[in-house]
Amino acid sequence: MRIKGIIALGIVATMFTLTAFTWPVSPLTTPVNEYAAAPIQMTITINGLARGETATLLIGPETADLEVKNALFEYQIQGTGASIKEDIAPVMEDGNYLLLLDAPNHYFREPKGYFFNVRDSATINLTGKTITFNLQPLPTYLAKEAVVDLSAPPKQPISVTVPTGPIQPPIWQRVLEPVAITLAVIVVALIGFIIWRRRSKIKHSV
Repeated sequence: MRIKGIIALGIVATMFTLTAFTWPVSPLTTPVNEYAAAPIQMTITINGLARGETATLLIGPETADLEVKNALFEYQIQGTGASIKEDIAPVMEDGNYLLLLDAPNHYFREPKGYFFNVRDSATINLTGKTITFNLQPLPTYLAKEAVVDLSAPPKQPISVTVPTGPIQPPIWQRVLEPVAITLAVIVVALIGFIIWRRRSKIKHSV
């Protein structure tokens, strides 16, 4: 009986040990990548593309020479002769990008393209401008196509202080002005005295 009791206690202790150190295994979870590529909603307007002509929107990493060499996104646009509005959703990671409109060579692009930043899967547009391309005939003079930076803060106008009261003359003018008036009075007096003397001599001679 004593042996049976010892065996029973051993079995209970073993079961308790197994229960105490057995933990449920949770499935492995993959952390969410905050910088994963996501669709970026953009609305683009193109004005001046003639019917039957084709232009291409190109998006690539920002470059110093203002050209897209390795396009991450391409979108063809067919001209209708009227204003065209396109909604695109390129898949991009957070970063700095350049959007260009590749149009036929006989057009002047105003602008040539746009710089923009993507943060938290959204376009940063601090200027509040809409993305619009105006295609115009090439000018007869030399002109450079510009690239607009959408994500740069707008430039503040230069403040100029305009005096509200009467404008004071310089010091030298204020000092010399009384002297000039005094000299003018003396000159007039001398001229008057000379004229009077001459008239007096003429009367005496007569």
